[in-house]
Amino acid sequence: TYVVTSAVNRIAITLWIVMTYLVEGLFLLPVLLITSPQKRCGESTLQILLNKLCRKPLLLSNASTAPMFRIMEKSRPTLLLDEVDTWLSNDDDKSLLGLINAGHTRDTAWVLRCDGDQHEPRLFDVFTPKTISGIDARSLSDTLADRSIIIALARRGPNEAVGRLRQDKLNLN
Repeated sequence: TYVVTSAVNRIAITLWIVMTYLVEGLFLLPVLLITSPQKRCGESTLQILLNKLCRKPLLLSNASTAPMFRIMEKSRPTLLLDEVDTWLSNDDDKSLLGLINAGHTRDTAWVLRCDGDQHEPRLFDVFTPKTISGIDARSLSDTLADRSIIIALARRGPNEAVGRLRQDKLNLN
C-alpha cells in the first residue's frame, strides 16, 4: 500500500472508482472527501493513484469558479481536487464550494452563470464525480461532509511499512 487507511476505506475507494465509470446511469454522486490530521499522510499520493484509475481524470491543485463549471459541462471529467485546505478555504464568497455541492444529484446539478461577450444567462450542468483532499478537509463545510464518503488517512506508524509511489514507473494504461 501507499497510504495508511482502513480496510473499509480501501473498499469504499475501490467502489467509488467503479462509480466514475457508471456516472451516466446514476442520479447521485457522493464526493470522495480525503482528509488527514497533518501533512504527509498520503492525500496527494491517493489523488495520483485515482488519476490513473478513474474515468476521465482531471487532477488539479488549484482552480477558480469560472473555468470549473465550464470544464465540468464540456468534458464531464472526474475532478480530483488536491490541496483544498490551501485554496478552497479562501473562497470568500463560497461560489466554488457551492459549485462542488451543486453536483451532488443530477436534478440539482445546475448552475446559472452569465456567459459570452453579451453576458447571456446560461445554465451549466455540473454533474460529474469529484474528489477533494486536504488537511482537515472535512471541516470545510458541513454540507460538503454530509454529501461525501469521508476517507480518513493517517501517517504511518513506526512499525507500518508503506511503499514509495514511483510516479515515473506508474503506468496503468
